[in-house]
Order: sequence, then C-alpha cells, then structure tokens
Amino acid sequence: MICKKCKTQIPDGADFCPNCGNKAMLDSLFCPNCGFKLEAGTDFCSNCGKNIKENNHIKQPMSNNEIADAIVDKTSNFFKTVMSNIKAFLDKHKKIVIIGTICLVTIIGLLFVYKAVFGFEKFSWDDNYEDIKLDYISPSKLSLGIIFNDDKKLPNLKYTVTCGSYRVKGKEISWDLSDSSGICELKIKYKARSLKKKITVLEENPKKDLTGFKLEEIDENSLEDSDIDGLSNKEEKNYKTNPKNSDTDMDGLEDGYEINESKTDPLKADTDGDGVNDYDEIKLGLDPLKIDSKGDGVKDGSRVNNYSYSDSKSGINLELSGKGNIAELSITTYKNSSISRTKGIIDTVYSFATKGKIETAKVTIPYKVEELDKYGITEDELSLYYFDTKTKGLEEVETVIDKESSTITAELKHFSNYVLGKKLISLDIPKNNILMVIDNSISMYTEDQLLDLGFDSITGADGNDEDFKRLDLTKSMIDMFSENYYCAISEFAGTYVKLKGFTNNFSEAKRSVNTIKNDVRSVGNGTNINKAIDEGIKEFTNDDNSHYMLLLTDGQDTSGSLSGNKENLIKKANDRNVHICVIGLGSKIDTKVLSDIATGTGCNYYSANAANSLDEIYSLIGSNINYNLVDIDKDGKSDGTVIADSGFIVNRDGFSFPNYGTNLSPDGHCYGMAMFTELYYNKSLPFKHDSIKAKKSLFDEEELTSYAYNIVNSDLTSYHNLYDYKLSSNILKYTFGFPALGETKPKDLKIVSKDTLVYNTKYKNEITSSKMYDIIIEKSGLSKSEQIKKYGKNYTNAEYAQLDENVMQHSNLMKNDDIHLLNALYAFHISQFNTAKISSTIDPVKAYARILLPFPIIGIQDTTRFIDLIKDRIDRGTVPVLGGNFTGNGGHAINVISIAEDNVDPFVYHLGVYDNNYPSEKRYLSLYCPYNTCTIKANSYYSNEGESVNILPENLIELIGIVF
Repeated sequence: MICKKCKTQIPDGADFCPNCGNKAMLDSLFCPNCGFKLEAGTDFCSNCGKNIKENNHIKQPMSNNEIADAIVDKTSNFFKTVMSNIKAFLDKHKKIVIIGTICLVTIIGLLFVYKAVFGFEKFSWDDNYEDIKLDYISPSKLSLGIIFNDDKKLPNLKYTVTCGSYRVKGKEISWDLSDSSGICELKIKYKARSLKKKITVLEENPKKDLTGFKLEEIDENSLEDSDIDGLSNKEEKNYKTNPKNSDTDMDGLEDGYEINESKTDPLKADTDGDGVNDYDEIKLGLDPLKIDSKGDGVKDGSRVNNYSYSDSKSGINLELSGKGNIAELSITTYKNSSISRTKGIIDTVYSFATKGKIETAKVTIPYKVEELDKYGITEDELSLYYFDTKTKGLEEVETVIDKESSTITAELKHFSNYVLGKKLISLDIPKNNILMVIDNSISMYTEDQLLDLGFDSITGADGNDEDFKRLDLTKSMIDMFSENYYCAISEFAGTYVKLKGFTNNFSEAKRSVNTIKNDVRSVGNGTNINKAIDEGIKEFTNDDNSHYMLLLTDGQDTSGSLSGNKENLIKKANDRNVHICVIGLGSKIDTKVLSDIATGTGCNYYSANAANSLDEIYSLIGSNINYNLVDIDKDGKSDGTVIADSGFIVNRDGFSFPNYGTNLSPDGHCYGMAMFTELYYNKSLPFKHDSIKAKKSLFDEEELTSYAYNIVNSDLTSYHNLYDYKLSSNILKYTFGFPALGETKPKDLKIVSKDTLVYNTKYKNEITSSKMYDIIIEKSGLSKSEQIKKYGKNYTNAEYAQLDENVMQHSNLMKNDDIHLLNALYAFHISQFNTAKISSTIDPVKAYARILLPFPIIGIQDTTRFIDLIKDRIDRGTVPVLGGNFTGNGGHAINVISIAEDNVDPFVYHLGVYDNNYPSEKRYLSLYCPYNTCTIKANSYYSNEGESVNILPENLIELIGIVF
C-alpha cells in the first residue's frame, strides 16, 4: 500500500506508515480492477483474480477529514506548481512583465483622467440645424443645436460669445447677432472639450449711425461771423481761432473781445502764465498781460484776491477771497427729496464750486416764508447745514437771519453742498428701509418655461419677463445702496411670500432675489396686488426711518378688491410713512388705481412697455430714493448727482423705431424726430399742418418743401406713450428694420457677390416690385485691409434700399397713419433751416439777433451759462433739442432729458439723452462747462472731445413767424 499522507510504500501487514506514522491500515480494501470488496491482507481479488499486492494504487475508503486533507494537498500542490511556473516565467521575462504592468496601470489611469478631464459623453454640433453650415449672415439670429447624450450634465456646459447675446434651452442655442458685425465666435465648453462656431456678420447698411442735423458750413474766407464772437470767419482763419466756437481757449472771454479789447491770446487761457485765467484776471481787477499786476513782487497766481458775485436767477450772493481762478464759479440749486427724509430739512440743495482756492467765503441765500411753513420751520429756527454727499451726514453752520430781506447769511469754510433746515434738529442719518415686492405670476413666464417647471395646463403665459430682467435690475439697485440702507425682498402672485426681512447684508438680500427665478412658491394663483400691498405695508414699523415699497407687477388685480380698498391702502401706507413706488410692466395693468396709490403715498407710477424698459426705470427710481446718485457707466458705482430730470423715459416717451434716411434726407431725419419728440412730450404738437418751405441757409437759393400732414385721427392725438405707436406698413421693414415691423431679420438678407454686398434675390424682388425704393450702392467705409480684419472677406460696395417719400404718398402698400407721420417728421426736420441754433458760447439774445440781423455783433459778456439754460428748460418739464458733432460722423440732433453733476469735477455735467439712433437706450453726453462755454467731454457713448454743441432757442419759431 501507499501512505495517503506522504506517498511512502507501506509494508504488508503494517498498521502505520514507517515514514510519517500515519495510520495505514483500513477496515476494507477494494479491487482496483473490478471494485470488488476485499478482505484485509488479501493478495488476489477473489472476483477477477487481479494481483492486489503488485498494484500500488489500491484505493481505500477515506474519512471526511482525509478527503479534506487530500483537497488541500492537491490545491496546495497546484498553486505551488503555478507559482513555481510564474516565478520561472518572471525570472526569465522580468523586463517584459515590468513594462507590461506599467503600461496596464498607465492605461487604466489614463482612462480615469480622460473621464475626469474630457468625459466620454458624445459632444458635437447637431447637423440637423442648418445654421451650423452658414459662414456669412446679415445681422440676425442663429439657431444652433448640439448632440450631448447625458441630459443631467447639460448644466455643466459653459457658453461664451465674442459678440451678440445667446439663450439656451436644453440642447438648443439661440444666438442673437442682430446688432453685431464682423467675425463673431460662439464657444461651448464641457470639461476640457469645446465646440466653436465662427461666423461673419456683414453690416446690412453702411450708413449705421444716421445724422441729418446740419452743422454750420463755414466759409473760412467770408466776412460772416458764424459764432458771433466779433471776428469774421476770415479773421478767425488768420488768428487760427475756431469759427464755430466763440471762446476757442475756453477762458471765459470771447475771441473777438480778446483780439479787440483785452489784447489777450485767444488760443491761450492764461496769456501771461501766472496761474490765473484771463477772464478771472479781468474780473478780479488784475492785468491778464502781467504776471505781477500790482508790481508788489507777488505773482498773481499766489495773490489773495477778493471777489463778489450775484446770481440773478437764484438771488444768491457770494463774497469770497482766495487764490487762483476764484471767479470761475458754479452755483447750482436742485431738489433732492432724499435729504428731506431728515425731519426739518428742506429738500433744496445749494451746490457751490470754484476752480480757485478760497480762504473765506460769505454766502447769502434768500428764502420764502411760505416754504418754511410747509416744513414747520419759523424764521428764528432757520439754519444752514453742510451736506456731506459721501456720508449723507449734516453739519450745522453758524448763520445770521435777516427777516426784512428774507435772507440767511453764513461764513463757509469750504465750497460744497448746503441745505436749509431747522436749528438744533437731530442730525442722525435716518435708516432707509426699502421693500422690493416682485411679481412672479405666470404671465412673467413663457409656456416653455412653465412646462419645464412642471405645469400641465397653462393659461396667460405672456413671457413678459422671460429673461428675469426684473431680478437682475433689483440686484443692481441693491448694489447702489450705502450702509444706512436696509432692504427686504418679497414675491407675490396669488399669494404673498416674504423671502427676506430688512437687512443691510446686501449679499444675503441678492441671494433672496435669486431664489425667485423659476420658483413656484407664488406662481399660478393669479395676481393678488391688493394682498401684496397690504402685506407689504405690514413689513414696516411706525418709526422715523425712511420707508419705501417698490412694487413691480405686470397684471391686473385678480382679487377684485384693489380698487375698492385703494383709499384704505393709502391710509395704511401714510400712517407708517410708506412711499409706494409702482412699476407697471406691459399693457394689462390697473394703471389708474396703481397710479393713485403711488401718488397718494408720495411716490410715482412708472409705465414700462416691455422688460427692456425696466433698466431706465430702475435707475430713475434708484436715483430718487438714493440721494439723486446715478451710475453713468454702469459699473455699479455712482458717477454723478442728478440736478435736473424731466421724467422722460426712452422706452416710453421716445419712438420705438430708429432714425432713418430717405430720398428727401438721405443722411437721416434726426432733427425732425427730436423736434417731434419734444413737442409731443410737452403736449404741444400740431396734429396737422400744410406744406412748409425752408432754405438751407439765409443766402441759399435752394428751397426744401414738405408734404402736408394730418394725424388728427391717429392714436397720437391721445398723447399716449409715443413708444406705443408701431409702424404697420410692412414694406417699411427695409427702412426701419424687420424687428420694427414685428418680423425676424432674415439671416440671408444679403450676400457677397463679387465685390459688392447685395440683397438676396427674393428680398430684392420685393423691394423693386414695391416701387417705393431705390437701390443705392455706396462704397464701403473700410479699407480692404480693415475689411479683411473685420470680416475675413473684402467687398468694395454695399447696397441699401432708400425709401422714396414721393412715391410713398400714393402707394397702396402704405397705411395712411404711417404716411402722415413720416410727412410730419420730414416737415419738422427741414424746420431746422428756418431757425438759429444757440451754441454753448452764444447768448440767447445773440441767437435771436442772429436770425434777424445776420451780420457780426460785438461780444456780450456775462451771459447765461449754457448748462443753466438747458437745466431751466428741463426743470420746466421739457426735453430740449441739442445738436452737434458728437461722434465725428456729422451733425446729429438728440433730446436732453436729465442732467447729472459729476461727483469729482463739478464743472463736468452728464446729460441723459434720448438719441433717436438708439430707440431703446438711454445714453449720456458729457460736457465740460468751465464758464459760459460747454464742449463735449469724451465718454463711452460719444467720443468727439472738444466739440461745441447747439440748442434750439425756445419760441424762436414763433418769433420769426413760422407756425409750428
């Protein structure tokens, strides 16, 4: 037998293995040949005769433990063999194995890295969107799609564009390039992968910024005095002075006066270089031609001089002493309702500034007893306060009251802003509590947006603010608040939801505003304005703080109780001193009742035709409740203080369509649109008039003739918002643009054919078949290299369609109201040739004399400041027409709607303007006005530094007998 444990041969009859001592004998044996059971010690099988003794593989029955041991032994032996073979293989192929292992680990690692950095998702452009194949388009919108196989990760995609704007819905991108030109790129990034689409937007019309205001045509060799400064144009040429600016060196003295009277240099503000300008030297009794006027060894710029000044309009008198240009003064008065939140302070601000350095200053300010009574102040209690525009703090100044002359006199330590108020009042700066109540009803959303939010059935999804502009502007307004402001946020629809109580942690407040987006807490249950106002009033406590509720809504009250509860709401608001400012967005508004609530609580109702109007309205409200501060360059910081505001809102009171050119005025109708706007805003527009005639100049034989117009039966006679008038003659889309007629601008409107940008055939056929247009070809304003750089392609000429106003009169494609409106705009446009303009250096008296006596007039000194002339007209609620060369692109006419004094330089003014080239944007024109002269100071809107401007004189048209 063989020992099961160590495989040693066991002698016959042995009970134990001689090698390992394992029990060797078993109870029975089996024949290895036939399996017959044998008795122990048997040598041959009794069944088949097999020799058992000679066979070393006699099987014996095993116990369970023995079976287990056998399995372990075999397994162990197997692995020993395998490991032995592996070891042998490794010993033989060690380098190959190491390299292979490294490669395998590297591959696995790279897969993990690739997934983390690039991802395995399919990411490509969707060729089913035809716009992906376009290389050139006219200014328009593109629709693009992507293939991305993991919808959950769509929010991880990052989008950037080099021009235009975009909107993303799922895997579809709408790229708006309507106002773009040149090479534009859209880039979509997912992890480290990206998709790029470059496209060239070809300018549809080479005449992008139309003008139409006729600047003075100067004949340098004529004896005419174009700027009425006492020098003929020929003399100005000899002296190298500016024939369009009567004060070339901006020193306060007209050029003719300097040449003929003072003998100073009209090209140098400080002729003798002593640190005092020529005008100041004359006003101070010094000699502008001597550095030391008094011969006492003191340079005039270092001399302490005395100066007295009286402002005839405000009645303010100044007596001051100091050095330098102390006669270069700015005295401005304006209303600031934010200041009067401190009880006992009158809301008129007196702003004093000088270019000199004052040592002493005594000011005398007139007051009205009836105004003191309005604020509960007696004459004996009246005092003057310095108002710190940065801290909003007040500091009392010692004063003397003269009851007989109704004046208050004070010694000022410095020039700045001052207000009148009651003596010994609490000077604690009041907290300003402002509650933003924001409509979040269904009508703010589009149907697609609501479907994405889980709504099954949708009624009234008007999409009034699908881009959530109301939220962005609310956050921008919060950014303008200072530390003494506290704001709260609520939303409403059918219910009122308080999102954030009053806090001066503006980051938290803005986070609360963000939660409104796509939130359904108050969406879907109507627009309960009554409840929103009522609950909002409860947020305020009855204290001395300033309380404002800013309510924005786009609907009518669905509770049915707003109108009946109006007086009760006004009483509740007034009891807690809550001013309710209301913005009505869209046309479905309870305008009358909301306006009554706003005015009844000491605030205003603001109408916004569409969400793009909110920007200007929020800025206006923000300025009104934030000490008249305004952000000119939209960097989140205040740049100026509003000193005059007409209340004009561009997207409400201006035209909805842009300036345009026709055969009668190819360069544009800017002056006609500006004049029409001013008269319409003043509610003094003539609704009909016969044909008028005008000459381009007094000495020009060419005569322009307008068509008669009659808009008596149009909607314009109701003096609704001018922006509400929409052109309805579809053919006009080639003049005013497709969006102005409610159409999307075609992407293939124009193509490049050889060296010319031309209309695509299908559009050109419509243009020519209308017979209302001439196809005009103009040379590109860019050189070949500039075109290649901008467009990647060169074209020499470009087509555009010029409207023929003569054919328009009888075209069956035109609506009657549109014809007469355009006739009126042209009539007003040519009226500029029948009027004189007041330049910033020409007194109104001269302007009137100029049209009646067209010959040189010797300079008149101490005329009205040009900026004050504009301010006076704005204070009376009008929007005066201003003309000039703002961009170097020719004469242009705009409407001035507000004035802000610069926070750094009080001699710089930022004019808020309605520019009819940009119908949906409030713009700013900056002017530098050191004396009676104003010239353009370049900013991001208008770049023509140093150009003078012109204003249309009031009532001049009536004076010269032109009926308008």
